[in-house]
Amino acid sequence: MAMHSNKGIKALQIAKDKIILPLTDEKKIEFSLHSFSTLQELTKYLKSQSGTEIFITNLHGTPILPSSKAVNLRSESFIIKIGNNSYRVFPQNTICQFYTQDLFDTLNINSKNRFLIQNYIDNLNNIYKFQKSIDKDILIQELNKRIEKGENDEEDYRKEIFELTKQKETMDDEYQILKKQAETYVTKMLWGGFCILVLQWMYIGIGTYVVYSWDIMEPQSYLIGLSNAILVYVGFSFKILNYRGLGIFKSLSMLKLEKISKARGFNFGRYEELVKKIADLKAKN
Repeated sequence: MAMHSNKGIKALQIAKDKIILPLTDEKKIEFSLHSFSTLQELTKYLKSQSGTEIFITNLHGTPILPSSKAVNLRSESFIIKIGNNSYRVFPQNTICQFYTQDLFDTLNINSKNRFLIQNYIDNLNNIYKFQKSIDKDILIQELNKRIEKGENDEEDYRKEIFELTKQKETMDDEYQILKKQAETYVTKMLWGGFCILVLQWMYIGIGTYVVYSWDIMEPQSYLIGLSNAILVYVGFSFKILNYRGLGIFKSLSMLKLEKISKARGFNFGRYEELVKKIADLKAKN
């Protein structure tokens, strides 16, 4: 894989707690993060010195909150955008300080592989933090291998996702039909239970009132308990019906779905396996 210089972003290194930001060949801004309490103060200072808009973002390009403490940036990489130029600032005491700008510029760092090799660089920092004799060419070869491997992994990932998704899509329609049947069955069952409780309450309540006018404590206690049971059941059932992801509805639906699938010859286990594999692959990528 050929190396290409990345002219879009230049590299800077925090050295002795100071950053030197080149505006032109003649003019530079030298500053320390310790001199500013917040990022807002730092941005205002840089703007006053450069006479142009300044933006400070993380590696994803998302602006860092103005209220963030400036000194916290000492331990992480970030990007300063000034005019048409962008500078990535590396933390102090990292490998990159031994090669300054050209390590970052030599590599073909783009949005696809930037974070891939950043993890590798961070791991190397823990090993070589105090060794200044690292061979730059060897390091670049290793990083290049990481980039190539990442691209190959990306291609394999896309192929595997495509194949699994294709298999899943052939089963989707039948799965949705069976799932709807199972959920309809469970919904009717829950409403049936509710109706039985209400009828039981009415039978006992009306019968007790006609015979005893509700003067006996035992029927009263039973009716109170049954009323509470109905209230709990109603609340729980309506919550289930409104939010299908909750416990008992999902459990009963899954049990019914497995039975229906077995009766219809649908490979429910395979479908679940495909869904899980696709989710796991997406989570890892």
